[in-house]
Amino acid sequence: MRELWEETGFQAKIETEPIWERRTQFEFYGDTYEQREFYFLIQTENFVPDPASLSPLEVESILEHRWWSHEEILRTEDMIYPAALAGRFQDLLQPTWASTIYLDE
Repeated sequence: MRELWEETGFQAKIETEPIWERRTQFEFYGDTYEQREFYFLIQTENFVPDPASLSPLEVESILEHRWWSHEEILRTEDMIYPAALAGRFQDLLQPTWASTIYLDE
């Protein structure tokens, strides 16, 4: 949950399994990264993100923080990760899920 805190200032205690897992490879500032990502569903009150713990490189590379509606996610032409988010949004509305879904992107 370090990333959540670093990028938003929000601290959460996670007591569930991830809803999604994704393995990805990408280039960032000339370096190649391979990473395993876990996505959790967290319900919270609305809050203003406070990204005070970002590194200088993260400050340079993150363009903005904002809340998105499902409709905005479906319509956007912006890059959103995971790419399957719009199509899998209904998964998030289920009261429970059997196990982590592995995204093949």
